[in-house]
Amino acid sequence: MNNYDLFASLLHHLQALLPTAKAALLVNLALMVLALAQSSNCHLATLATVLPLAGQRENLIQRLRRWLKSQALSQRVYYLPLLKHLLAHWQGFELALGMDRTDLNDRWSVLKLGIAFGKRVVPC
Repeated sequence: MNNYDLFASLLHHLQALLPTAKAALLVNLALMVLALAQSSNCHLATLATVLPLAGQRENLIQRLRRWLKSQALSQRVYYLPLLKHLLAHWQGFELALGMDRTDLNDRWSVLKLGIAFGKRVVPC
């Protein structure tokens, strides 16, 4: 499956999980999630290289940067429903999270999470 197919599938799932989200912000959320999953690091210049979009790299970087700075991103609309959905599927398990934070500008932090089930750690 190529990155465009992965993006389309991810967008479809996010639309079902976030029915009140604005379409443009949801598209960019799907792009960011795909880029973070497919990239070796979280630098915007690297993330832009795996986006399934046509365009110059600088324009793609600017698209990601504008999305990260958007005042319309709401924790209640975008992140809380996703977190609830993820954790609902882990009921009955002990959940240990490992986090590594990277700051973007003065407003955002990107977290890389690892989930420990017993002795096995599953990065996500």
